Amino acid sequence: MPTMHTSLCPYCRNELKMPDTILGKRIRCVACQKTFTASTEPPTPSGMVRDQDRDGPAAPLPVVTAAPDDDRDVIAAPPPKRSHAMLFIVLGVGAAAVVLLLGCVGVVGGGAALFLIPTRNEPSASVTPKLDGGPSQNNDIKPPPVQKKDPQPPQDPNPPPRDPNPPKDPKPNPGPMLNEPTQEVALSGAAEEVAVGGGGRYLVLHLPTVNKLAVFDTNEGKVIKELPVKENEIHFAANQTQLVVLYPQAKIIDAFTLATGDKQGSAPYPPVMKEDDIRQVCMGSASNGPLFVYHPKKKLTLAVNLTNMAVAQVQWKHWAPNNAYGPMHMRASPDGGLLVGWTGGWAGMEVASFQNGRQTGSNDKYEFSNGLYALPSPNGRLIYTPWGINPLIGMPLKNAAFDNAYLVPAQEAGYFLSLKMQNLPSAAFEKKDLRLGEVTDATVYTEDGKPYFSLRGCPEIMAGNDLHWEKRVFYYPASARLIALTAAKDRLVIRRLDVPARQKML
Repeated sequence: MPTMHTSLCPYCRNELKMPDTILGKRIRCVACQKTFTASTEPPTPSGMVRDQDRDGPAAPLPVVTAAPDDDRDVIAAPPPKRSHAMLFIVLGVGAAAVVLLLGCVGVVGGGAALFLIPTRNEPSASVTPKLDGGPSQNNDIKPPPVQKKDPQPPQDPNPPPRDPNPPKDPKPNPGPMLNEPTQEVALSGAAEEVAVGGGGRYLVLHLPTVNKLAVFDTNEGKVIKELPVKENEIHFAANQTQLVVLYPQAKIIDAFTLATGDKQGSAPYPPVMKEDDIRQVCMGSASNGPLFVYHPKKKLTLAVNLTNMAVAQVQWKHWAPNNAYGPMHMRASPDGGLLVGWTGGWAGMEVASFQNGRQTGSNDKYEFSNGLYALPSPNGRLIYTPWGINPLIGMPLKNAAFDNAYLVPAQEAGYFLSLKMQNLPSAAFEKKDLRLGEVTDATVYTEDGKPYFSLRGCPEIMAGNDLHWEKRVFYYPASARLIALTAAKDRLVIRRLDVPARQKML
């Protein structure tokens, strides 16, 4: 194998790497195109600076590849060029990521988000709330028109601190250790509204006569916290770990930790929410949000991200600022993946689907006309209505036994309550107009429509009321417990059910 040597061009001092078989032959320098005799002897100094004497690393030596017995001038191969392909790939991928990120940012609305509600899995970041239609995988959904962004206001220099010890996911609901099969818990006032949180573990009850919110822990079987409220008329909702309270007059949102009642922070309404009154709010009881808000005058349904207070418009096929008003009633599935709306300027029912807080579609192909209720199952696979049990895909399950019955999903998937009345009223647009008659038959069914056991001997769920049944009665199949708000709405009754004995009553 020939030995490699280095020869310097006497004209430009370019270094050439070559085998010893080329020494003594005439070669041509690729840098200056002059010819000279290859030699290992240093050439006559020419005053040029060698590459290795410059700042930075020396260039790699070119390799001479001519045949040893060729008398022609040999052209030294050029030094290999430094490849920039990888640099271009990295820059291209980075640019694409920036474009993709910018494409997901909201483009309508404006205002400062001065408050962060920490969620269980997402870090908080103070950003400008935006009214954003969001991407959709449904061709029927059209995003709102794009407008110019408002300049981002200065950030709050002293944002509220994050909760250093956010509560963990609740364990399966074991229920309280009851000394008796039935136990009553007195409230400090009559409840006029109820929200479920913690995936069914917590019941939050508004007691307007004492201006408080009572947090009832179904695992402990007691009220663990009473939170004072600042206004008589409020809106509130709960998710997996949080309770949020909206004050219409002050236009402020407060957030609390469900497990402890500790306040997490406060924030002003996003600007778009200040332009109209709020009719209703709801949130998935086992989710991290979003918070769903309906504004009646603007006919606008919003999804609010509680981490950064960004706002997106829910796209319905019928209810819209340029279409029918509504929905007059909304319920969210526990995981926040479904938002069910019904009645209003369009008397039907529609189900909007969400993934990671962003809308992915909407379906209005359900039999429904000015009905009293439309409730998603705990796993979000079924919708219970007066017209039957509707799967998201497929034919509804109908049963004559459900005529004039209010079907209430259990807090765990697989079961529901059928509360049969003499006459099931139509939807009430206003809460004051809701009147539910006495229950003539109360039965628990499996979700495939088979009767499971009877609920005779439970007077707290037999009397009529002015509160929707899913806000009065709560069934926990795993622990065989029934928790219900009495007709006077000032007590909670907890029953430990003897399911085998009740099955014999059917």
